[in-house]
Amino acid sequence: MTDTLTIAQDTWFTLSKSQSIDLPDEQKRLVSTGERLPLSSYEPDADWVRVTLDRDRLSSNPFGDDMTWYVKAADVEFAKDLPFPLAFFSKIISRILVAAKRGDTDSRILVAEMIDTDTPSG
Repeated sequence: MTDTLTIAQDTWFTLSKSQSIDLPDEQKRLVSTGERLPLSSYEPDADWVRVTLDRDRLSSNPFGDDMTWYVKAADVEFAKDLPFPLAFFSKIISRILVAAKRGDTDSRILVAEMIDTDTPSG
């Protein structure tokens, strides 16, 4: 699984913990709501988060050579990318609940069977 940064509202990525209005254009990038960016690492820093983007997984690169930026923590959300689509996990959970209602107490076998037959191919 990999880390992904989702932009919760339009925000500025900056090369330092400074307000974007105080920085020259080459030291800031505006990133739009809903954009998802792959991360190599991140570190909370007071009201900021220091993020290092994963250059190899960026679909486009408006960030130039700089991959480490600061962003306001309130403007972003972090998530782990799931190894399978969410619908796959929902299907497994639904089947476990049905099995539990039937009185099937060994859901491990049911899950193993579903993984063998329902696993999406990448």
